[in-house]
Amino acid sequence: MAIVYRNGLPYYYCNKKIKGKVRTTYIGSGEVAEEHYNLQQLENQRKAIEQQERKEEREAIGELLTNEREIQKQFSQFMNEHGYYNHYGQWRKKRRKRKKKHKE
Repeated sequence: MAIVYRNGLPYYYCNKKIKGKVRTTYIGSGEVAEEHYNLQQLENQRKAIEQQERKEEREAIGELLTNEREIQKQFSQFMNEHGYYNHYGQWRKKRRKRKKKHKE
């Protein structure tokens, strides 16, 4: 999308790829061209801001997932140290072998 000035008048063109070929489409001239160009610039800025927000959100989610994995790892280690094991997502107390009582 570009404004081209010819003989001091603005002409607004839009370039799009159609079936693998770049096609130039005439949008307008004069004030229409300038207004359309300004609106397109605002739209591009909005998209850039949204893209940056999505990137920051993905980074924050990635950090939270990393923290969650670390907490899960520490919890598993704690439970294993205290005599529990994970059976298909359920924590169970380990059985202790019974000592045989000898009759004397």
